[in-house]
Amino acid sequence: MMELLLSTLASGLSQGGIYALIGVGLSLIFGAMHVVNLAHGEVLVAGALLTYIAASAGLPLPLAIFLGSALGALLGLFLFLLLLPARREPPLSSMVITYGAALILLYGILELFGANLRTLAYQEWVKPVILGPIRLALGELLTTGIALLAVAGVSWFLTKTWMGLGVRALAQHREAAISLGIPPLSAEASAFALGSALAALAGSLLVAVQPISPVAAPLFTVKAFVVVVLAGLLSPSGVALAGLLLGTVESLSTLLNPALGELLTFSVFILILLFKPEGLFGKRRRA
Repeated sequence: MMELLLSTLASGLSQGGIYALIGVGLSLIFGAMHVVNLAHGEVLVAGALLTYIAASAGLPLPLAIFLGSALGALLGLFLFLLLLPARREPPLSSMVITYGAALILLYGILELFGANLRTLAYQEWVKPVILGPIRLALGELLTTGIALLAVAGVSWFLTKTWMGLGVRALAQHREAAISLGIPPLSAEASAFALGSALAALAGSLLVAVQPISPVAAPLFTVKAFVVVVLAGLLSPSGVALAGLLLGTVESLSTLLNPALGELLTFSVFILILLFKPEGLFGKRRRA
């Protein structure tokens, strides 16, 4: 029983790595532009499908994953350009634009590829790895490691590069950042491209270890919102920790009943909003 519990916990951390990537990506976009990107899940699915197509055509998996992530960055820049006319409009305008883009992406993908489940079932990634009492697939271990490395890279970008510092400054006080000479368009475009690339990277990793369907795109968008709300829009490390926590809770709930995963996730989400609306790791604002 203990071995099953530890193995389930390890698998949950792998799923949590996926949630960490999409959560950090969404928080980057919202922090820089204060835009609610409702097409985040569709970007994830687009990256997953390109990785699937490229790997199935014979390209090495690392290159296929890179191409999927690059597609995410390009889609992020495209969404940024769509949002430029609405930058000074009320938040509802940007939500309508990204929702429309999400529908176009989703139905375009469904028209081209259908709604069938797809997975690479990459042979090297399904090999079992035994770490003491813990047994999991190599792909799950790699997914967690790559996700954490990507989050660490984002943290480095935000704290050690001029453009990253510009993104942080815009998130904290837009007017002051602009007055200090930070180019808002460049910083916002960088945040949108990087945030979308992280979502596509999550999809690229996911399709290598488990089936994924285009119709799941809206659910991934919702999961990204759950992670960000749980974290309280903190640093990438805080959002990543919330993603790992969510994946762990979902995985452990399957030991009781596989159908409890989503129910428990959103129950916890509602409780957090009711009793700690600033998030698990956020600070309560003073009146």
